[in-house]
Amino acid sequence: MQPAALDGHVVGIHRASLTPGPWQPRRVFDPESLDELATSIRARGILSPLRVVPDPEHGRYLIVAGERRWRAAALAGLAEVPCVVMSAAIGSGALQELAILDNLHRANLRPGEEARAVQQLQQLGLILREMALRLGKSQGWVSQRLAIARLPESALEQLDDGSLTRQEALGLATFADEPDLIDACLEPDGRRLRQRLGGHVPETVGERVQAIRRVLELRRQRDDWAAGMRAGGHSVLDETPSEGDRRYAKLLQGSEASRAHQQSGLSCVVWAWDRAQPVRYCDRPRVLRTALKDISAFDPAEQARHAEHQRTLAKEALRDATLRAWLATSRGVEMRELTILARERITTLSLIDDRLLGMLGGWLGASGDRTKAAAVAEQELSGASETRLVQLWFLLEAAHTMASAVVPPWLVPWLARLGFVDPQGPSDGANDVRQAKRSSHVAPG
Repeated sequence: MQPAALDGHVVGIHRASLTPGPWQPRRVFDPESLDELATSIRARGILSPLRVVPDPEHGRYLIVAGERRWRAAALAGLAEVPCVVMSAAIGSGALQELAILDNLHRANLRPGEEARAVQQLQQLGLILREMALRLGKSQGWVSQRLAIARLPESALEQLDDGSLTRQEALGLATFADEPDLIDACLEPDGRRLRQRLGGHVPETVGERVQAIRRVLELRRQRDDWAAGMRAGGHSVLDETPSEGDRRYAKLLQGSEASRAHQQSGLSCVVWAWDRAQPVRYCDRPRVLRTALKDISAFDPAEQARHAEHQRTLAKEALRDATLRAWLATSRGVEMRELTILARERITTLSLIDDRLLGMLGGWLGASGDRTKAAAVAEQELSGASETRLVQLWFLLEAAHTMASAVVPPWLVPWLARLGFVDPQGPSDGANDVRQAKRSSHVAPG
């Protein structure tokens, strides 16, 4: 469709004889901008004539291009405005195209209106290359506006009022086929996103879009993997078994359960997608437990591994109990000294192992890479109260000792004061007494 050729000369038409045409892509006229244009019109007049078409049925003229100038002329008090009268024989499609191009060339449309205007050009039958040529823009520019135009009205309104950036709108446009998901992204509290993301919901729309993309990519990987496994004759569970599900036993690589399963020649294996990776499960846990007992009873190496594993579990249980006991019994005793020590120790731990702050951020609900999680942890630490700071310090110590499997010497006196002992430490009467006091904790100090 070619743009309509203008016929006629510039004539002055009484402002009251003009009325807006139905082709105007602009929906909102900014009052402040109209006042500025009215001031310019008072000083220099209307420099670019309006384009109008006769409306014989009502004895008026319909504005094709220049409605904003017409409104500003009313504010400026002009009785007549300069107009170019176009032929009444021009089709409505050509008039609409002309009105859209005029507004887009003036580059003062709001982002949502701009996207809608480009979409209207597409609906008139123009292809991408033709729209780019008419507008003097790149095809990428046009493609971006067409993508934004697919957003629901609620998102376009936020784009127009400035609460949503164009880059964020482009990110949301990738979910144009799921308007409910877009609405969930725009919710201030992120309530509906929490279940999709499995907990923490980022603050900004851009971060939410990235988090959803990661979830969708993991889901795609899981579906592709499951389809391939089933095609190969393997049994794949639709849902990952929960920790307390007694119907299945996890067969982690290198674990005692995995070795027992392999050495016993058991074939009861099913697969599940667990934490973004495939994991084997045994669907006959009773048989597996019997195999574990048989191997432990006759294999000295397996007995040694089992004993070491039990010692590790005991250490971890001791650390967990220590942390719980301190949180339950601490009433601010020696809090000033503890706070000073906590700040020094947190700094030392973060220098020793940069993973610890990331782990703490994860416990505090942060999602994403380790850098973002560490940033969340640092923010929490910077604004923490004295009690909260010491609690976070114990969490970091627990993470560090679980990684090293060694209780640090500074923690040993606290274990004694709380009624606990290192299971690998010396056995004496005092230790036996402390072990017997585990059921009755006394506040330190």
